[in-house]
This record gives sequence, structure tokens and C-alpha cells, in this order.
Amino acid sequence: MGGVQTRLRLQSAGDSEVAARRSDPPPVPLQATDPRWVLALRTQEQLQGPILSPDRRDKLIRLGRTMGLGPFESNLVIAIVQDQARRGRSLHDAEPTLRFVPTHHRMLQSHRRTWRIALVSAVFLAAEALLVVMWWL
Repeated sequence: MGGVQTRLRLQSAGDSEVAARRSDPPPVPLQATDPRWVLALRTQEQLQGPILSPDRRDKLIRLGRTMGLGPFESNLVIAIVQDQARRGRSLHDAEPTLRFVPTHHRMLQSHRRTWRIALVSAVFLAAEALLVVMWWL
């Protein structure tokens, strides 16, 4: 039987990593004030081995919320830190994974912009009211 033979070439995981490194710029490390990194550090402090009690988890999720992270994102950070602890690895090894956790910076910026617009509008209304009062006196 004659036919077309195709040869398959196995590609190792290292081949795709090398190709990805060539095309992507080097990742920027997380800043010390990044909410994902701060929450990761706080989580590491609260762990007892790889275990986190429910009350400590709740406190960490509230801390994440104050820094602009939603409950889902906070739980992702906590899970990443717990996995590192379970494996006996350093938290610094988790930094590339933490970068994949989305943040709500855009949402916070949108809220700030809304407050700025409201403040400017209030100032203009107050100035207009003052001019009307002065006009009638």
C-alpha cells in the first residue's frame, strides 16, 4: 500500500518555553505595594504549615477587598500561597503565577474619575449659586 507518510516530531516543553522567551519581553516583577503581593505575604504569615483556618481566611479576604481585590481574586492568591507552602517552595517562586491574578485597578480608577467629576460639578454648582445670590443682593 503506497501512501503519504507523515512524520511527527515531538516537541519538548523546553522548546515552547524558548520560543516564548524570544518573543515576549521579560516580565516586570511585582511591586512591593502590589495588592496581590501584599496579600500573598500576609497569607504566608497566617499559614500553619499549608493550612489556613477559616477565620484567618475571612480576614485575608477582607484585607484583599480593602486593597481592591475581589473575593475570587483573593482566594486565588491564597490558593497559590498554600500550594507553594504544600510543595515546600518559596513565595518568590510564586511571583510569576501571582501576575495572572487579575486586579481591579481599572475599576478603582473608574470610581476615582466618577468622584472627581462629581466634585468638580459640585464646585461649579456652588459657584453658580454664589453668583446668583450676589446678583440679587
